[in-house]
Parts: sequence; structure tokens; C-alpha cells
Amino acid sequence: MNAQSDAEWSGCRSAADRGAPQGVRQGGQAQGEEHKIAIRNERRDAKELIEEAVKEGELTEDDGKKALEKVQTEVDNGVKKVDEVIGSRKRT
Repeated sequence: MNAQSDAEWSGCRSAADRGAPQGVRQGGQAQGEEHKIAIRNERRDAKELIEEAVKEGELTEDDGKKALEKVQTEVDNGVKKVDEVIGSRKRT
């Protein structure tokens, strides 16, 4: 039985810290890209809902435009957060 630290068992150490191969370390970047794609897909869905609400008269043009701007702001913040997480993992 190996005596490993709690950090290794809990996954607190990065793949680079554990001496993992380069391909394993890059897995985090691939996951980050998948998250950004998911965020953009949510933007697309929200945009469609907003445009439909404007078309049906449930929202005014101005309210629809404001809603689209709000969605874009949230998307930008989400993508930025993913980039920060990926960047922090690259440095470790």
C-alpha cells in the first residue's frame, strides 16, 4: 500500500504536479472549450426565445434588445471565467 498525501487522493494537485503526461494535462483545456461551446449554445437558445417573444409581441423591441445585450454580457463573463480557470491550470 502506497502512502500518498490527502491532496493526491482528493484531486487537489494538478496533472502537471503529479507528473502526468502532456496529453492528460491538455484535457483540462479541452474541457474548457466544451464549456465555452455549451455557454454559446445557451446564448443561441436565449436569443431564439427573445426574438420569438419580440415577434409575438410579448416584449417590445427595446426590451428585446436590452435582453440580448444582457445575455451577451453573461456569455462574455462566463467565457472569461472559463478562460481564467484554464489559465490558472496551465500555470500550475
